[in-house]
Amino acid sequence: AEEAREMARASNFIGPVVSAEIDLLFNYARRQEPGRVARLVPEVAEQVELGKGAHGWLWGLRFAQARAELALVQENWDEAFAAAEETITRSRASGRVKYLSAGQQARGQALAGMGRKRKGLVDLRAAVKRARRLGDPAAFLRAAAARLSVEADDTLSAEARTVARRVAASLPSHTLRDHFEAFASEHF
Repeated sequence: AEEAREMARASNFIGPVVSAEIDLLFNYARRQEPGRVARLVPEVAEQVELGKGAHGWLWGLRFAQARAELALVQENWDEAFAAAEETITRSRASGRVKYLSAGQQARGQALAGMGRKRKGLVDLRAAVKRARRLGDPAAFLRAAAARLSVEADDTLSAEARTVARRVAASLPSHTLRDHFEAFASEHF
């Protein structure tokens, strides 16, 4: 993503710059590196605000979810909840089920963090169900890990381990496989 961003900047092609920066926001948030994300947020926010045309709506949706994930890492439950609500609203308006699942996951985690576990589990269960139907193993594993962090479920844990084994077997290098298997063993 960093290389794509630099190539796009060198060509003065703003669309791929913004897309790559949003990818970086997700990457850093999911790697638990909020300091790196925080530096990008104001710059990306400005570009998303200016974004019009074909990709502006998608940038806004993805940026809302990236902000939700960053706020979760920082345990800023109110901000995570608000950004997740924005993600859910935007995803419903655009029909983007992947982001609806991600938004529900973030909102569920935020609610659980606020001490509203029962309401959070409603969203987390819905996120897992949607992610499962998507057929996207990464989305499913993120949703399953989030739900399992709030509520133990042996059946879901076994399903997630099976999916994780399939993903690990398809990874091209031992290093990636080792990192992924460490994540899977910690969460499932």
